[in-house]
Amino acid sequence: MADEPTRQWSDEQLKSDDLPKKDIIKFIQDNAAHSFLNEQKLLGNIKNVAKTAKKEQLIAAYNHLFESKRFLGTEPIEEVTEQVRSVKLEEKPKDVPAEVVDEVLEAGLFIYLFIHYYYYLFLCFCNFLLTGSQGPPKYFKSVLKKGDKENFPKKGDNVSCWYTGSLEDGTVFDTNIPTSTTRMRPPKRRARGSSQRSSAVVRGTNVPRRVSVFGSKRVFSLSAAARKKKQTKPLTFKVGLGRVIRGWDEGIMTMSKGETSRLEIEPEWAYGRKGLPDSKIPPNAKLIFEVELVAVD
Repeated sequence: MADEPTRQWSDEQLKSDDLPKKDIIKFIQDNAAHSFLNEQKLLGNIKNVAKTAKKEQLIAAYNHLFESKRFLGTEPIEEVTEQVRSVKLEEKPKDVPAEVVDEVLEAGLFIYLFIHYYYYLFLCFCNFLLTGSQGPPKYFKSVLKKGDKENFPKKGDNVSCWYTGSLEDGTVFDTNIPTSTTRMRPPKRRARGSSQRSSAVVRGTNVPRRVSVFGSKRVFSLSAAARKKKQTKPLTFKVGLGRVIRGWDEGIMTMSKGETSRLEIEPEWAYGRKGLPDSKIPPNAKLIFEVELVAVD
């Protein structure tokens, strides 16, 4: 049994503000039995105990320790524990055969290499998902109508678009622009030398001048389609997150609000070798989209 500790501080010194609580806690933890510390709720990190314990409580525990004489090593259980600890320290490790050591080292090296190899493959796969294939862009953009050159969509922004998709031979496979089924008969051909023009051409302020006299049928279709377009909603999605083909994600993020562009997308950034049979898109097809970016949120 160890010698009993002596008091380090008088009552006046204990009550003095010059003596910090941490010193009292450390003294009690170094000299008191485990059961005493548990009763006084003084177990644990000194800083944590100092936050919760009041100084009056610590002074009372300090005095009670010397009154009860429940110092470290005074309880039978603690004596047995100390004996066991001393025996464990004196025990010598058993000799292990060299063959077993070699086998353990080889197994550990194999596991280490196995884990690192598959971890490397995992990183490569993640890099492929994030960056995609390397090299130049797999699309070509030509601007048909300039935008405001201020509102460019960023990754994750909501964009709204009107579009028409076609193959290289001009076959339209998809569009969200409504077309009018109403048609108008073309006007009768006037006699030669007549200087009068169709009223649809003269009055239609939005009609291009290259539309001929016999283009009244086209004028009516365009105006009807414009009215129907106002009644529908454009395609809206979050750009840059893979919600659409990559050619769209990359191309639309280069457009500004109000811009209309032609996107010629290579198969690698479209539907690839499989194509999209349900939409009549053949394998390895180059797709051409005319896209109007109407909103960026």
